[in-house]
Amino acid sequence: MLEALGWHARTTPTAASRYGGRVAAVAGWLGGEQQPDGSWVDRWHASPYYATCCVVTALDRYAPAEVAGAAVDRAVDWVVGTQRADGTWGRWAGTVEETAYALHVLLGVGRPIRPGVREAISRGYRHLNTVDSSDDHIPLWHDKDLYMPRLIVRAAILAVRQLALVRPDLVNGADRASLRSATAVPWSAALERGPGRC
Repeated sequence: MLEALGWHARTTPTAASRYGGRVAAVAGWLGGEQQPDGSWVDRWHASPYYATCCVVTALDRYAPAEVAGAAVDRAVDWVVGTQRADGTWGRWAGTVEETAYALHVLLGVGRPIRPGVREAISRGYRHLNTVDSSDDHIPLWHDKDLYMPRLIVRAAILAVRQLALVRPDLVNGADRASLRSATAVPWSAALERGPGRC
């Protein structure tokens, strides 16, 4: 909601005055939902890395600075502090999906770089580049059962790999150069499986 309202308020001349108060209200509510450790949770996903990625992205881009600044910094510190020794992130075990969300938080914010961010990004990318993400089938999404929407997860991995290419200030040249092809299974093959298999 914050992204939709914020984008509309920025790109439509009359929308800023009409929706500015609502943008600030939604941003304030999101800030109030932040957990004491700096993360956010979502009822549709088991991992706090997914919710934190979504909220940080929206707050950093569209929230008033007085709401976004401290909340985003706390989230970044939480992400850096919860990285596993092998360079991954994950609620129960390190996963490619959660590592992508964590890296998106670290790479996607436009605030001053926090301590430990560059090192965490480098460790995360080293791991991301050594695994075949098509083999990571850990279901983290909630419905009546846990499931994994493969195309959504692939999009998250592709997005964070693209961020690595456009953030040379945070991702060193060796890590950027070593980014492997993001897709072990071609998109057409994934789509041919049908919606129930994606």
